[in-house]
Amino acid sequence: LYVPMYDFKKVQKYIGSGGKRPTLSVLGGATWKEVKKRVKEEAQRAAQEILKLEALRQSTPAPDIPGDPRLEQEFADSFPYILTPGQEQAIQETLRDLSLPKPMDRVLVGDVGFGKTEVAMRAALKTVLSGKQVMMLVPTTILTAQHYKTFTKRMAGFPVNIRMLCRFQTAKEQRMIVDELKSGVCDIIIGTHRLMSKDIAFKDLGLVIIDEEHRFGVKQKEKIRAKCAGVHSLMLSATPIPRTLNQSLSALRDISLIDTPPRGRTPIKTVVTAWNEELAASAISQELARGGQVYYVYNSVQSMESRLLLLKHLVPHARICCAHGQMDEKELEQTLWDFNNGKYDVLLASTIIESGIDITNANTLIIENAHQFGLAQLYQLRGRIGRGSTKAYCYLFHPDWLFKTPTATEDNFADLAAVHWKPSPEKDPTEEAKQRLSALLEFSELGSGFRLALRDMEIRGAGELLGVKQHGYVQEVGLSLYCDLVAAEVKKLRGERPSSTSRATVNLPLAAYIPPDYLPDDAERLKYYKELMNADTAKTSQLLQRLRDLCGPVPPEVLNLTAVCALSKQAGEISIYHVDANEERLEILFTRQFQVPAGFPAALLEHFGTEHVKFIKAKNGDGLRLQVPPGKTPLDFTRETLTFLNRLLTVQK
Repeated sequence: LYVPMYDFKKVQKYIGSGGKRPTLSVLGGATWKEVKKRVKEEAQRAAQEILKLEALRQSTPAPDIPGDPRLEQEFADSFPYILTPGQEQAIQETLRDLSLPKPMDRVLVGDVGFGKTEVAMRAALKTVLSGKQVMMLVPTTILTAQHYKTFTKRMAGFPVNIRMLCRFQTAKEQRMIVDELKSGVCDIIIGTHRLMSKDIAFKDLGLVIIDEEHRFGVKQKEKIRAKCAGVHSLMLSATPIPRTLNQSLSALRDISLIDTPPRGRTPIKTVVTAWNEELAASAISQELARGGQVYYVYNSVQSMESRLLLLKHLVPHARICCAHGQMDEKELEQTLWDFNNGKYDVLLASTIIESGIDITNANTLIIENAHQFGLAQLYQLRGRIGRGSTKAYCYLFHPDWLFKTPTATEDNFADLAAVHWKPSPEKDPTEEAKQRLSALLEFSELGSGFRLALRDMEIRGAGELLGVKQHGYVQEVGLSLYCDLVAAEVKKLRGERPSSTSRATVNLPLAAYIPPDYLPDDAERLKYYKELMNADTAKTSQLLQRLRDLCGPVPPEVLNLTAVCALSKQAGEISIYHVDANEERLEILFTRQFQVPAGFPAALLEHFGTEHVKFIKAKNGDGLRLQVPPGKTPLDFTRETLTFLNRLLTVQK
């Protein structure tokens, strides 16, 4: 089907469940309308459930978080780096939510090292300065220690009492911290699941922060919610699980996305290939030759000793240490400390390094049996490297029977996928593993965690929305349309007018397109077309700047395209469905729904002159035909006319 450019906004990427193929409908037939009607009925039920939860949130009084503007500004000024645009927006959204009368329920999505912790610390400080306590829940002891160190260092000199609670502390230490929580002496508590114990009570809890939220199960999250009902909550995740992402996209939760990398960061080169001793040895040697360190993930503790012997044989000059969860805590911490301080070259470890390891000198990651890991887990592991300005390399090794293909890299991935990785007609237990690895390979650029989570939806299924299975409905129309239908029903039930997304067809004697020689990649061109069609003025400026950075000075054709898109949006907002102009005349057609206000014709005749205005009847509604004044270009006259009509109709309303 050929889709006109002005209708391209209607084209959506299909995101279904479980990688299943959707049932296609005949173009022009009645089947698709029936499917949409059925799914819309389900969307109405989902919308009612959303409003119940929203009403519960609205009726629950939120902790009052006024903060202290002077100290908050001082804290912001002490940040040693320049905030990225994504960080700035996330901070503004989070702090704004804390000032609202309803409890905050926000998900903060950002790649590893993109600055989620700084956003969390700004929110925590505002809460503490308001006389409330903060609980930060993290999945591992190592990550607890890292956050404790980060918070303590960052908040030094500010009136904040920070404590850490985990199972490795003595009973006496734990009792003392629990007492401080109850009495209110402790302002910020950072801990593992230990914080969910029955003996934990707060004097005045105001904010709950959950880090690495994908590491907690649904039941654990519900337990957290029950314990912390009525307080503000902030979830941090590099790759949110599908259920959480689903809720965020369906207006159940607010979402902030940090997708701009810090200055100097470069994408991680990812290679997926069958196990190869020579390649593994070469990768290690190459990293050591440039003075770096290597993570080697091997997730079988029982046979880790044999893997250590093999590595010593392959790279005898390397200093290798081991780390896994069955080690004594002090020994494990000492090993990680020594590796961090350069005593060892290679860290042979289990997935214990997934969280809380931040070593900028380690920029090569090797994962054996990568097909056994989840997508979020692989993404988190890969996030351990490439945290500085040094180019990082990730090698995902799988058994040679999993893919009967050559080595896959970003360059040849698409060709190999088309030939070798077609879904099996039967349930293949390894098919999901193949899709996970190929998704990770596809999304190797910086800031792709959010899109990776969308792909995770495709692989694992669209999850449970509101705790009820919705796979069938999502499968029928795709996640994007399903969420749009739910959001529209929520607005309808709230009595809100649906936002106008209509656009007019605009025909001007202009070359308005993205030249292939300016942006040769077809997929990139389609992406920019779609984004420009839906962009407002501010977003359009950002897109043009991105194009300048990517391809150089923007050609006139692209500037014309942005002008036409702006006119299309402007015309659609005042019930115009068609605009056609040439050097002599401008024709404007209104929709059937357009109500002609009293005095509208007279105002037009007065402004343009009686001889230059003609009222016409069209098939779908009334219209105007105006003469283009001498010396005016069709573009300028169209822009001026639509601005006048917009102002006139707004005043008359």
